[in-house]
Amino acid sequence: MNKTSLPIGSQISGLYEGHLPVADLTRARAFYQGILGLELARELPERRVCFLWVGAPEVSMLGLWESGSAPMGMRLHFAFRMGEAALHALPQKLRRAGVQPLGFHGEPVE
Repeated sequence: MNKTSLPIGSQISGLYEGHLPVADLTRARAFYQGILGLELARELPERRVCFLWVGAPEVSMLGLWESGSAPMGMRLHFAFRMGEAALHALPQKLRRAGVQPLGFHGEPVE
């Protein structure tokens, strides 16, 4: 059995990102960055969102989205960390399991 044919769960190596809707981005950022000490990864003021590293940079990230600024009417969001080959094989595995992968706007994706 090659690595990309393993069950999906065995190919997930960690949590890459989690996203939270917040009522006030400035206040939330003051808490997560100023009090908890998370490092700023990226800020998109025009979209009212910021991303903060959790632990070392490039390992895990927290996205803070001010109410109404997130795609898909997002309430909560998370993403798993996995290898590139497993990630590229995932849509086909999901479709075989009867699950259609969708993009940010609800469109089917490959």
